Amino acid sequence: MIALVIELKGTVKEAFSYERPLNEGSYQALVEYAQANYGPDATLRHMTSEEKANFLRYGPEFFEQKS
Repeated sequence: MIALVIELKGTVKEAFSYERPLNEGSYQALVEYAQANYGPDATLRHMTSEEKANFLRYGPEFFEQKS
């Protein structure tokens, strides 16, 4: 499983996973999606081991910012 995060200035905007590896074109499309939705400073990165464990246990809601 590949687990990814869209992040903007240290804030997680979206977290998701795929069962299969992504090819370069799909990865680039996700980068473009992130920047189109959150601005040119948005980044796409792999989750850390700790983030991935929490994602598997709690789902994407784990990353939602609490106000």
